Amino acid sequence: MPTIAEIRQQYPQYDDLSDEQLAQGLHQKYYSDLPYEDFQQRIGMQTVPQEPPRTAAEEMGRAASVHTGAALKGAGGLVLLPLDLATSIVNVAQRIMGPGRPYEVTMDDGTTRTVTPSDFATPGQRFRESVDAVFGAPETPTERMTTSVTRALGGAGAGIGTAIPVLAASPGAQAAGAVGGGSASQAAAEAGLGPVAQLAAGIAGGAVGAGGLNAAAGGVRRAYRGGEAGRVRMEENIRAFEDAGTTPSVGQATQRRSMQAGESLLSKTPGSAGRMASKAERQAAELGAGVEKQAARLSPRASAEQAGRAIERGVRGEGGFVEQFKAKQGELYNEVDKFVQPQAAVRVDRTMAALKSLNEPIKGAENTSKFFMNAKMRAIEEALGDDIAKAAETGALPYEAVKKLRTLVGNEMADSTLLSDVPRSKWKALYGALTSDMEGAAKSAGPQATAAWTRANSYTRAGMRRLEQIDHVIEKNGGPEAIFSAATSGTKEGATTLRAVMQSLPRDAQQTVSATVLRRLGRATPGRQDDLGERFSTETFLTNWNSMSPQAKAVLFDRYGERFRQNMDQIARVASNLRDGSQVFRNPSGTAQATAQTSAAVGFVAALASGHVGTATGIAGGVATANLAARLMTNPRFVKWLATSTKAPAAAAPALLNQLAQSSDDPDIAEFISLQQAPRSQAQVAQ
Repeated sequence: MPTIAEIRQQYPQYDDLSDEQLAQGLHQKYYSDLPYEDFQQRIGMQTVPQEPPRTAAEEMGRAASVHTGAALKGAGGLVLLPLDLATSIVNVAQRIMGPGRPYEVTMDDGTTRTVTPSDFATPGQRFRESVDAVFGAPETPTERMTTSVTRALGGAGAGIGTAIPVLAASPGAQAAGAVGGGSASQAAAEAGLGPVAQLAAGIAGGAVGAGGLNAAAGGVRRAYRGGEAGRVRMEENIRAFEDAGTTPSVGQATQRRSMQAGESLLSKTPGSAGRMASKAERQAAELGAGVEKQAARLSPRASAEQAGRAIERGVRGEGGFVEQFKAKQGELYNEVDKFVQPQAAVRVDRTMAALKSLNEPIKGAENTSKFFMNAKMRAIEEALGDDIAKAAETGALPYEAVKKLRTLVGNEMADSTLLSDVPRSKWKALYGALTSDMEGAAKSAGPQATAAWTRANSYTRAGMRRLEQIDHVIEKNGGPEAIFSAATSGTKEGATTLRAVMQSLPRDAQQTVSATVLRRLGRATPGRQDDLGERFSTETFLTNWNSMSPQAKAVLFDRYGERFRQNMDQIARVASNLRDGSQVFRNPSGTAQATAQTSAAVGFVAALASGHVGTATGIAGGVATANLAARLMTNPRFVKWLATSTKAPAAAAPALLNQLAQSSDDPDIAEFISLQQAPRSQAQVAQ
């Protein structure tokens, strides 16, 4: 493999590239299978230790410097354009005549090199290299894209500041064309396209940019028009945002990639970044207010503590589920008593067998196993045996006595906690045995008694099952907050526990739980939270909403009417729209916007200080143009006008534009209308 020095000697046309740039190009094209560090060593390059990452302040300073340099390069490029053209003609002639004779040059280190004449570097190229050496060159695709816009605006500003009528006329269109052409050309370069394709993209982008200001009434409609389906989608999105309590931007209303990409660019462009960030923050706040409005309809000040207390009170408190269950259970079994005589004999063979099983020692470990027996259960077995012995003639107990015994066991089971002397499992086994013994007496009393018994027994079985489902929730250690967390856990997979809890609560307690869940869905993460802990995050809301199972959503929100759930779905739809669009709407942080604004300010001041009035004018004009674009893209009236205008034929565009001007006193729209009327006025004067 040749060394970097040999490569340079063999290919002198790459003299304008640094060793690092040349090595990166060769590695990417021919040796990408090798780690870059190994490739550097093989071609004899000295690897440079990786610098530590820049701080935020350093990044902002660098961005300001790079954008200042970009504006200077744009202005200088226009001034040096005649010399660049002359140099290009010389280079073309040289290629036609063939390469000249090789000659030797002396390097800085005293060595000599043989070089073959190649293209002359244009004055503009040398100027850009000098500017990069002072202000720094863009390194990342984002920097290259944004500085291409600044460079284009610098050139447009220089043209606007000249006395050449063609360049100085229609400054708004010149700035818009510069932005469109510069960004399109750089996008083509980032995609790996050649110089010809970059030039074509720049011309097309410039035409679109200027045309958008000169004929926006027709051009805007064509850009946003998406057929009938696109029009319907736009209207639906506007309605969804309004139902959620906010308004969409153009990209959010159309959901077209081109519009979303444009908003992403505006969110990083000086003059428009702050406007886009402000819209994003306002949308998040308005969506948060919409969620809070929904929660307030259920419970004004619900929290995890209040929800936990409401659950505990609703299950075990006075008038709660347990108390109601016992009362209803008693009513149903009293209905059975109408058909079964209180003194009817009931044999309790299954009950005695169950007690014996619970208290039976382990064979071979009789002495040890007695320590695992429950003393209360042993006492109940002995006492029940004594009662049976007293009824020696029948060996049975009265139905009324067995019923009351089972009621006592049921109460113990319902009131059982983790700290109870007898585990719930033992009470459950005894309760089941007593039920089986009573069933025979009920069935022998006739069909009416059997039917009443079946109803009472089914209700009891369902109530006991629910108690088992929510027992671990109520007994959760950690206070009311832990009870709430236990009740709402597992909602990603289903809603078994949550459904059992909600069905056991009164209406007001259900509302407290739902409101608490609702308020916590959009609570921003700690890193993005404010000092009060009340900041709403659309990204967090959408993540939590999508993580919740459909069953859990139904349990929490469907019980309050169809409209309530529809409002929740609309908020989720809007949050999804924000996530799929520009990054600034998804999670606005303000860092990129601050950097862009600082860059523009520094570039403007630097241009004025260095006497480049044209460059300063270009920066100011570009900032103003970008600001107007951002204001229009986020203006609710303008978005609605676009939705309306897409219904009409192209010939009606001027009338619609005039209607927009007459029906709105919005300053953003007024400025937009004036830009459309200026070119037509100029054309009329020319005629």
